[in-house]
Amino acid sequence: MSDEEAGGAEFVREGNRLKVKGELRPEDETRYSEELSALVNSGQFSLDLDLTELDYVNSSYVGATSLAVLMAKQSRKEVTVIAGSRVARVLKMVGLDQMTRVEAVGE
Repeated sequence: MSDEEAGGAEFVREGNRLKVKGELRPEDETRYSEELSALVNSGQFSLDLDLTELDYVNSSYVGATSLAVLMAKQSRKEVTVIAGSRVARVLKMVGLDQMTRVEAVGE
């Protein structure tokens, strides 16, 4: 049974993109941070974080995302966060769009 089938999040890395599917639960926080770190530490310089299949992110995930963006910028990498309108609105409310590109889809 996959994490998603068990009710958790699924993380899919393809090249410079990390796609997060399912529901991010508190027990997924460590894995989310690890996956973001692996993306930032990859050999890619243009990174995409695809959150389009999420309906909600809590403050822990917003913080982990912000930290990953800062780490990427320190390595001279660019991050684009692609999210549904609801999640993108939250990310913009906390100022993530001042740090990196946040694209809202489905508005």
